[in-house]
Amino acid sequence: MALGYYTPFMILGSFFMTAGAALLYRLKPDASIGSYVGYQILFGSGIGMSLEQCNIAIQTVLPKEQIPAGISLGLLARSLSGSISVAVCQNVFEQKLRANLAEILPNADLSIVSGSGVTTLIANVQATAGGSLIDVQNIIKLYNEAVVQTFLVALILAAATLPAGLLVEWKSVKNEKKQKI
Repeated sequence: MALGYYTPFMILGSFFMTAGAALLYRLKPDASIGSYVGYQILFGSGIGMSLEQCNIAIQTVLPKEQIPAGISLGLLARSLSGSISVAVCQNVFEQKLRANLAEILPNADLSIVSGSGVTTLIANVQATAGGSLIDVQNIIKLYNEAVVQTFLVALILAAATLPAGLLVEWKSVKNEKKQKI
């Protein structure tokens, strides 16, 4: 660590995550590939920048005999929160997509939503509704609206990491090394 402190990277990572999630939330179907890739890189950089700093913080702040328990608890929290987030985002996506499709296709069987990707969904709706190009564009727009709702969940969770990062103790890793020598 060049600076000796892990906290600035946690805070900066929170900003990058929040900015990346906000940009992903604003994606439209006609966005360029560069936008998709760039926003994901920004979001992923924020995650990578801040996530590993938690392990460094645990190893720096806790007494030596408590470090294994602290690392285990940190890994449990990360794994559990990731699993819960995926379930929440899947639910948000499906509910938004079902509501959107019910508006334009009130008589359609909405069981086609579960387990369908956008291509399968378009093919099913085309078979059901006659399949005009306008219907396809509407479905893509509605699918996009459902996808970006999952990025809203990511945006809220990313923004919640900033106060947590601001509350983390500022302790130098370099001081720990000098004391051990």
